[in-house]
Amino acid sequence: MLDQIKIQYYSIPESTDIEMENAQATTFVVLKDKDWSEDNQNLLNKMLKAIKLEDHEVQLIPLSQEQNFSLSSLPSTDAKTTILIFGLTPTDIQLNIRATKYQLTGLECATLIFSDSLSTLIENPALKKPLWQSLQAAYQ
Repeated sequence: MLDQIKIQYYSIPESTDIEMENAQATTFVVLKDKDWSEDNQNLLNKMLKAIKLEDHEVQLIPLSQEQNFSLSSLPSTDAKTTILIFGLTPTDIQLNIRATKYQLTGLECATLIFSDSLSTLIENPALKKPLWQSLQAAYQ
């Protein structure tokens, strides 16, 4: 009906179903698939090992350009769930919240940490420190 009266409106894109390989995951890593190079994998693995996460506790979610992601795409989450988001903004993942990079953002369903992309972290090592501080606070 809105089309008939020529009113512009915003439609929320449907989120893509995410295939979960790890049902026991309590940490989800969301990033753009183009940011998933060998160097970036090594950096992420070092970070996850430094906060003492085991492979079975982590689920990687690389998103293609066409994919939409929302928290509802995840299996049941709770306050113990942590979502690390690299190179995406809250609106990119269908959230209408204000979140500062490298700060813990607590929601009922999870704790979120937004960060620059892994590539940006490699290019600018000074950004690793605030991310490391947030990771330490989230996994104490």
